[in-house]
Amino acid sequence: TLCPAALKEKMDAEMCLRQMFTGGGKKRHTLLVLDEMDALLESGCEQSVLAALFSWTQLPGSTLVLIGIANALDLTHRFLPILHAKNCAPQLLTFTPYTEHDLLSILRQRLRFDPSRVPTESDTRFEDVEMPEPSSPCSQASVQTVVAVDTHIKFEVTALDLCARRIAAESGDTRKAMEACREAAKAVVRAAPISLEPDAVLVVGIGVMAKTLSNLLVNNHKVSDQRLKDLPLHQALLLCAVVLGGRAGHHAHTEADLLNAYLRICHKHSLPPLPANQVGEVRGALCDIGVLKATSVGKGRKMYVINVKDAVVQSSLQNLPVYSKILLDAARCS
Repeated sequence: TLCPAALKEKMDAEMCLRQMFTGGGKKRHTLLVLDEMDALLESGCEQSVLAALFSWTQLPGSTLVLIGIANALDLTHRFLPILHAKNCAPQLLTFTPYTEHDLLSILRQRLRFDPSRVPTESDTRFEDVEMPEPSSPCSQASVQTVVAVDTHIKFEVTALDLCARRIAAESGDTRKAMEACREAAKAVVRAAPISLEPDAVLVVGIGVMAKTLSNLLVNNHKVSDQRLKDLPLHQALLLCAVVLGGRAGHHAHTEADLLNAYLRICHKHSLPPLPANQVGEVRGALCDIGVLKATSVGKGRKMYVINVKDAVVQSSLQNLPVYSKILLDAARCS
């Protein structure tokens, strides 16, 4: 029990924890790591718990150091307005999605080695597969054509290359890449003849991988649609501004362009805008979840382009009155 006094003296648990973290004279700090923070934002009650924890770090004499971990890259941006109001906004450390070179390296490592078995002679000819350098084109990473998975199923490097490129463009999620490889292997096994020679090798080629990825990414697009529908208000407003700018022929935007477009929409539709510095955080959230894509253009400047189709945004937001009205606006917003 973290706070036995809460039980012994029948104190309120929240009050007890607050005293424990802010008690006078205590020199040792308490490091609290919250994993799966996403779950704490599922209900209003748990949001208040999370807000209280963040606020305790800023109280006079506080010894609490809070580290939060979440899979949803936009979680802090959804929650930031509350934290800003309490003057306890956290420092953000974003672990960006894997690139295609990262994914290709991971796939080739994971699919080459199986620690549950001893390598057989049939694997030795695949042991020379070299890992690609981060700066090397995937197509030139190796002269080998096949990467061994086990004695009976092997992957063509071109199939893994395709998988890495498609998943990197979609989400950069290693789990999605491994899922694609698993489903492609299952497809090859299902298509194999009933009677196989004991030493037969099934090869997952680029055609099977392409079909598998198409099926998986269709399902992912459905998830993306839901993600757009669930965007917080100001993220959705900024996205609408980018879409309208694209319709007016402006497909690349500076930070100032995005801020001005967002402010115009807020003014036109009588919506209270966020301060300029918080608009930057909203923009960062859209980049984190892959809705916007940032490209450096030198001297610390970046240009932003939309990373989803206009039709996807329209279909996702059209049933929400405020956004459907904004998206019908033909005015130049960028």
